[in-house]
Amino acid sequence: MQMISSIAELEELVVYCPFSSVGLRSWLSITGPFLKDLELRMNTITPHQNLIEISSKLDCIGSAWNLESLKLWGVLMIDSPQWDVFLRLRNLEVVGARLKDTALSDALRACPNLTHLLLLDCEGLKSLSIELPHLEHCKLDFTGNGNCSLLLNSPKLESFEQLYMKVEFTGDFEELVPFLEIDFVDFFNSHPKLQTFDIHGAMFAALCQKNSLKNVDSRFSIPCLEKVVITVRSPLNAE
Repeated sequence: MQMISSIAELEELVVYCPFSSVGLRSWLSITGPFLKDLELRMNTITPHQNLIEISSKLDCIGSAWNLESLKLWGVLMIDSPQWDVFLRLRNLEVVGARLKDTALSDALRACPNLTHLLLLDCEGLKSLSIELPHLEHCKLDFTGNGNCSLLLNSPKLESFEQLYMKVEFTGDFEELVPFLEIDFVDFFNSHPKLQTFDIHGAMFAALCQKNSLKNVDSRFSIPCLEKVVITVRSPLNAE
């Protein structure tokens, strides 16, 4: 605390050691208005954590309202963080997290000007809507039952990666069913600046359904696409 308080107008703070909500609040009360980059190892997904303490840690971050980059490791976010708005935040990274749909959606709404979003090793999501008008680069890696639906509406998107998704079907172990169809033309028309597209398994099958491909005609184009990576391990997904 003394070291942090001795630095005038600190712009970058990285904390990997354990800390309390009281400690974080004290740090940010001094550095909050000046911080541009904040990286925290939250370690709040371990057993026997105090839920009030967990929520308090997340709420404290809201006082660093001038942030341009926020990176969080080991996060439990089941309640919506009490953030106002991060108008200058361009980069948000969440790694190793347990999340609730509404909590994450509210957190993203507090970051309306994001250009880079990374959500890795995140579990607990069932339905996620990402509507960020300035988003250019997005990387997602969801773990769990593989039943999370995604709505993505970001017209400036240039790169979208769905990483290491170990899902080939939805349903249960007794009755496997395919993903719902994704309209091929509508998807790419909605993301005209997409440059890199990486897709796996049944998600590829959902995007390339026969009904969807009927809408492709001579006027259709993907103007900025430079790289496509398709990984299909099951012949059922390579029709």
